[in-house]
Amino acid sequence: MTKKAFLVIVFNNILPGLAYKKRSNASRCSKLSRTVYRSGFRFAQMIVGTEWLIEAAECEPEKLRDENILRGVFDRVLADLDLRAIGSIWHTFPGEGGVTGLVALTESHLSCHTYPEHRTATFNLYCCRTRPEWDWKNELRAALGAQRVFVSKIERGAEHVSNPRSELRNPKSSAAGGDR
Repeated sequence: MTKKAFLVIVFNNILPGLAYKKRSNASRCSKLSRTVYRSGFRFAQMIVGTEWLIEAAECEPEKLRDENILRGVFDRVLADLDLRAIGSIWHTFPGEGGVTGLVALTESHLSCHTYPEHRTATFNLYCCRTRPEWDWKNELRAALGAQRVFVSKIERGAEHVSNPRSELRNPKSSAAGGDR
């Protein structure tokens, strides 16, 4: 196997979504925002989708326990962004627990998890096609009584993704193996 063939296999397995070709002039800098140089190779980045991570804080706890309110939020997202659902699953936890919802989309997925005991709801929308911004802040303020809404947008496949980690911490996540 040639060195070039080996590199193609390695780069295709380690860095999927990045096309590359050998950089011919080591001193040349790219002016293209979607080009990255690494180890003498030029990588043309391909954005494979956009993901929004949303945290709604200081919500009204009773609204975070109401599956119908959350389904209504999902319905508005789907209608406003022209998304197509192909299946869904919802679970309402007993007593004072919250709601978990997941809708599989032809474009990817939309999910939510609510924590009434912490007055917090989290949402995740991933789309593999370009979509306009949705007004998460005003919509979640109206639907859930959220006092604060944080929205992080990530272009998947981008080289330098900022850390979407929020200031809010989930105290339950260590029990599920997170926050280590």
